[in-house]
Amino acid sequence: VKERTAALRESEANLTLAQAIAHLGSWHLDIPRNVLLWSAETYRMFGVAAGTPVTYEAFLTCVHPDDREYVDRSWQAALQRAPYDIEHRIIVDGQVEWVRERAELQFNADGQLTGGIGTAQDITKRKRADVALQERERMLEALFEYSPDAIIVVNREGHIFRVNRLAENLFGYAKDEFVNMTIETLIPERYSKSHKHHRNNYHANPSSRAMGTGLALYARRKDGTEFPVDIMLSPVETSEGSVVTAVIRDITERKLGEEKLKIT
Repeated sequence: VKERTAALRESEANLTLAQAIAHLGSWHLDIPRNVLLWSAETYRMFGVAAGTPVTYEAFLTCVHPDDREYVDRSWQAALQRAPYDIEHRIIVDGQVEWVRERAELQFNADGQLTGGIGTAQDITKRKRADVALQERERMLEALFEYSPDAIIVVNREGHIFRVNRLAENLFGYAKDEFVNMTIETLIPERYSKSHKHHRNNYHANPSSRAMGTGLALYARRKDGTEFPVDIMLSPVETSEGSVVTAVIRDITERKLGEEKLKIT
C-alpha cells in the first residue's frame, strides 16, 4: 500500500510538473455538487490560491468582464453538445492574460449532463506576439500607403498587384484599374518592348537599385502624357513568389529647373 501511495504521489508530482512546463492546466466538473476541481497549474493560471473551492460562477469572476458573455454563451452551447474550444481573456493580479479552453462533456443515456473534463492553456505570449505583429503590419501598411513616393509592386510576369495612394494620383488610374495591368502599361510605347527584356534580366539577377542612377527614365499616365521619373527597385521574396517593389518619383520640376539653369 505504501509503495502504491508513493508511486501515486510521484505520478501526481510528475503530472503537476509537466503541466507547469506546458502552461497547461486541467479541470474536472462535478455536476451534482456544482464544483470545479482544478489542477495546481489551473489554480496558478487563474491566480487563485491552490485548494480554494471553485464553482462555475466563481470561474466566471476570473474572466475578463468583456468576455464573460461570450464564455457563458459558449458554455451554454456546450451543454447542448456543441464543441467547446474557445480563447478568452482573464484577469490575474490586475493583469490581462489569455487562455484557450477545451472541454469534453459527458452525458448519460437520457441526455443529461453527468460531468466534464477539460484543459486550460496559457496562450498569453502567443496573443501578445500576435498583437505586436498586427501593430507592425499596421505600421508597415501606413508607411506604404502614405509614402511620399508612388509605390508599385509587380510579380515576375510584370503584373501589378498592389499600389499605394500616390501611385493612383500620379498615374491617374483607380486602384482596381491597376489589378492585373502590366507594368509596361505605365511606360511609353517606344520603351515598352525593350522593358520586358530588362524586366526578365532583372528577375534572373535581382538586386536593389537606388533612385537617381543616371538613367533617363519616363513614365506614362492614363491620359497618355509622359513625365520623367526616378525609380528605386527592390526585390522581395514572398510566399507567393518573388516580386519587385518599385518606388517612383516624379522629377518633372527638377528637370525643368535643370533646363532653366542650362538656358541661363
